[in-house]
Amino acid sequence: MNATITTPVGAIASRYPWLPADYLRLLPRLRPGQACYGLTWFDAPKRPAEVSGPAVAAAFPDAVWIGRRHGQMVGYEAVESGQPALCEWGGSQRQVTRRFAGIDELILSQRDPASDMRPVVQYDFPVPGIAFCPWHDAHVSLVADCILSHGRESEGLRHLLGRRSDDWQITLLRSDGDSWLSARRHGAAIELLVAHHGSVGDWHAVDGDRAFGELLALAPYNDGSQLHHFASMEVRRATPAVES
Repeated sequence: MNATITTPVGAIASRYPWLPADYLRLLPRLRPGQACYGLTWFDAPKRPAEVSGPAVAAAFPDAVWIGRRHGQMVGYEAVESGQPALCEWGGSQRQVTRRFAGIDELILSQRDPASDMRPVVQYDFPVPGIAFCPWHDAHVSLVADCILSHGRESEGLRHLLGRRSDDWQITLLRSDGDSWLSARRHGAAIELLVAHHGSVGDWHAVDGDRAFGELLALAPYNDGSQLHHFASMEVRRATPAVES
């Protein structure tokens, strides 16, 4: 296995002081040259001249690249203006094909929208530290793939477990890749359930600290670092959602 990035994060942040916090939080987990979080990462942000030489660099005077996806460059544009935008370039690296609100959105974009043909709906379920793919209408509920944002897992889970309403259920992949842990609020209690392929256990009530600990332990398998490392959220809806 390739080593993790060895350049100190502080040194990278000093060279590029505009780098967003979400990228800097992710850096210690990255392995240069290895696919992770949907990209093959560079060992540090690079100017186009460092990757492709001065001829190509002339077309990108205001860009810094952080990795590749399917041969296309991913990085930040408008870095000199102090308002960097995370982008993916295509068309022989000349044109921006997509812009992302941040690293979480980039990670979520690994999911193929065609893999779930249920209607996409507009829905807002803000949980700081948890990022969501588009929501889909499952009739009695809404469902969305999601990730625990790296470096903010504790914040996300504490916020979720602290919700007093019992309209949500989160399901996290376990380390064996073949079973899941679900959590929900039921009245004043938090309940957990373990499911395997072909079998489903029973809901059982636990205290908040135990629920937090068991869910947090699964964060590395639900952060989008690999294509199957995604969680799922289900929310019972009280009012009709609006189709996108």
